[in-house]
Amino acid sequence: MINEAPFFQTKQTHILEGSSGQAVEVAFSVSPTKGFVKEDESWINYRRNYFEIRCNISLMSRLNQGSTRLSVDGQGQVVGFHLVISAITTDGKDADLIQFTSQRSKGPRSTPSPLLVPLKDGPASVVFKRLQFHRATPKYNSPTRPKKHYLLKIQLMADFISTQSMCISDATSLPFLVRGRSPVHFS
Repeated sequence: MINEAPFFQTKQTHILEGSSGQAVEVAFSVSPTKGFVKEDESWINYRRNYFEIRCNISLMSRLNQGSTRLSVDGQGQVVGFHLVISAITTDGKDADLIQFTSQRSKGPRSTPSPLLVPLKDGPASVVFKRLQFHRATPKYNSPTRPKKHYLLKIQLMADFISTQSMCISDATSLPFLVRGRSPVHFS
């Protein structure tokens, strides 16, 4: 685990409410567990290496034991939660992520699927595994062009009976570079 300043900044975007109207705080923390290193004051990821992101979620409130119905901004009853991961560049364009199966060979690749969050029995920990970036960040050797960086964004979504969902909390990473190959490859 990376023990530096928080790699992700989280914020709650909507308030959950219990059935008796009291606010329910979402404790949402996200951290990289594999695949990121800090080099010369910049975070680095190597495109060919897998990375993992761990998300810890819990609901904190003074709800009565029998009062477990949750709602968000009057949208209806919350029936579950899921997490969505995406990547963007610092200039706001989408960056493609790839998720591999458990096989290391040329198995199926796909965009990362949303992960269900089992919050019924207390805190939950969910891990996005075997992720890679499709492309490295562009390398410009010109001092007039700034280096492009990527950002990871993870959203905690509340699911409603009506099959709609709404982001209730999100986490955005610090900017980082994605390099094509590790320097070890060339030594």
